[in-house]
Amino acid sequence: MDVLLARDVLPSLKELCGHSYGSYVVRHLLEYGSPAHAKRVVQALLDGGVHDYASQRLGSHVVEAALRSRSALDEDKLRLAAALCGDDDYLVHLATNQFGRHVVSLLADAKSEMITRPTTVAALQRVEYRLSSSRYGKGVLKCL
Repeated sequence: MDVLLARDVLPSLKELCGHSYGSYVVRHLLEYGSPAHAKRVVQALLDGGVHDYASQRLGSHVVEAALRSRSALDEDKLRLAAALCGDDDYLVHLATNQFGRHVVSLLADAKSEMITRPTTVAALQRVEYRLSSSRYGKGVLKCL
């Protein structure tokens, strides 16, 4: 990753995560950047309202990229999972949202070796009865 590009992008991460073109830049930074870059992106997501990003079309792609990123540290992925799954009402909103359901499904995917899976599964089990009446919620529950 070009050092100059990363230097220019890092101060604007909050705005770029939900931007139609900027979200591609942030995902590229997560894929090819250093662990320090990934840490800055995760912090920007948490500071900027990870719940809002995760329930928006473009922002949800950035959240997913942060969770899949090989350069992101496990502790940062766990911080994202804790923020996304910590509140039952918001978790239900996210799991029944057109875009957020993809983030929750990724967190709970039994086929992956995501470190976030135990946290997410426990949270989803707490709200399982609330998700079972939603079209998108039922899809998320299939990941369990």
